Amino acid sequence: MNKKEEEFNEIVKMYYQKVYNLSKKILKDNDKAFDATQEIFIKVYKNLNKFQGRSEIFTWIYRIAINHCLYLLKKEKNKGIEEEIEWEKIPFPRDIEKEYENKRLKELIEKYLNKLAPLEKMVFLLYHSDGLKISEICEVLKLKEGTIKSSLFNAHKKLAKFLEGKI
Repeated sequence: MNKKEEEFNEIVKMYYQKVYNLSKKILKDNDKAFDATQEIFIKVYKNLNKFQGRSEIFTWIYRIAINHCLYLLKKEKNKGIEEEIEWEKIPFPRDIEKEYENKRLKELIEKYLNKLAPLEKMVFLLYHSDGLKISEICEVLKLKEGTIKSSLFNAHKKLAKFLEGKI
């Protein structure tokens, strides 16, 4: 096994699950996310020699993943596939009533995420589901900090308005 293959194997071990989860969030389908993840890592392997180290490898891979998934969505014209979001980062209280309220809130947020503009939704998911910092989202999406902050603010504002009176 040559050095490139060894490096690639390490990258796959470190980032496979993150890329798969991101693909699943964007494509809204487990099988399509699996296929997309395979295709993304093929692109990563083919372009590994083009990585210049101006950003973290993780940021570079996320950019490839987002571009590939958005390409697939455009190609498929987003046929309303059901979305699944990871919420394990949200602490759930032990009180049953509060747990029910949080579960309901989670379901409502998932429902209304599709009403957000694509950039707002992407920024919201990267920030809340993937736990990326604003600066990391800027690198991944190749956008300015003001644009990311504005999109996140607008996503929060719109979701609050959608949820008003429903919780």
